[in-house]
Amino acid sequence: MMNKKEQFNQTIQALIATETIPGASWSFVTPDTIENHFAGYYGTIGEYRAKEMTQDAIYDLASLTKVIGTTTRILQLIDEKKISLNTSISEILSEYSNLNCTIEQLLTHTAELAADFENKENFDWVRVETYLANVVLDAVPKTMTYSDIGYLILGLVIESLDNCTLDVSFEEHIFSKLNVKQLGFGVSSVEQAVPTEVKEDLGLIVGVVHDGKARQLVRPVGSAGLFATLNDVALFTQAVMTNRLPDGTQLFSPSLFQKIQTTNQFKRTLGWEWLDDAQKVLYHTGFTGTSIGIDLEQQSGLILLTNRIHPTRDNPAFLKSRIEAYQRYFLES
Repeated sequence: MMNKKEQFNQTIQALIATETIPGASWSFVTPDTIENHFAGYYGTIGEYRAKEMTQDAIYDLASLTKVIGTTTRILQLIDEKKISLNTSISEILSEYSNLNCTIEQLLTHTAELAADFENKENFDWVRVETYLANVVLDAVPKTMTYSDIGYLILGLVIESLDNCTLDVSFEEHIFSKLNVKQLGFGVSSVEQAVPTEVKEDLGLIVGVVHDGKARQLVRPVGSAGLFATLNDVALFTQAVMTNRLPDGTQLFSPSLFQKIQTTNQFKRTLGWEWLDDAQKVLYHTGFTGTSIGIDLEQQSGLILLTNRIHPTRDNPAFLKSRIEAYQRYFLES
């Protein structure tokens, strides 16, 4: 009988064999070990058809940016006593007095913000500022709507408190402490970048962020834009799993780490989703085909990085297979 790792390996190999995805990078993580796997090819077009997946592959992480960068830095700022979970956004961003939602509501996607901006053609910061200045929020939020806008706002909060852009903040406070090689906004080598979607107006997107807002705003934002290798993401996963950085210092205070484990609003905690009803497995995905699962109780992590939107985003089979694979790995006995 196959063990869970073998079962997961077989699932990914089958997705590649059926051309559901061109290739994949995945990792099994414990507090002391990182077991990286690579299979398939970078893509299905031109030179990428023959370019084998390796440890050097750099992925567009898409919404994993929300947990790796934005959530992590916001929680650090809470530990630094610069803000609290109950701080109103209007206290920090005084130009938006209408933003009466809290840090916690944005982290858990319960601020009643829209999922995204309606029209993203010719998108710029004026559009963002106009929206934020005019949006009216329900005083008592009642639902969860996964919102990119909420994480754009959290990015602005970080920039305001750290008095620098997000790339500088994340590098200083998170990435430089993780011993990562590539993790950041933008790629260190276009040659190693994994291609994403083919779009009519842009052609093949490679080495630049796929997310339309992040690309058009031409500055780091809190909702998407980070790139990394598999091993970079594994180092981050170890830090969250153990609440420890490589130098032995804590990632978050014990009380805040406990708050992550006890928060459950519509199956969401601070930044993360709960994969299970028992609140043991943190989970998050990115639109490009990226995902992280972390079992805090069993101290086990699973990362899967793909470019499932290559050459087109019309790929529902992958999404179904992925969630089933994560559930099998973490939740089945």
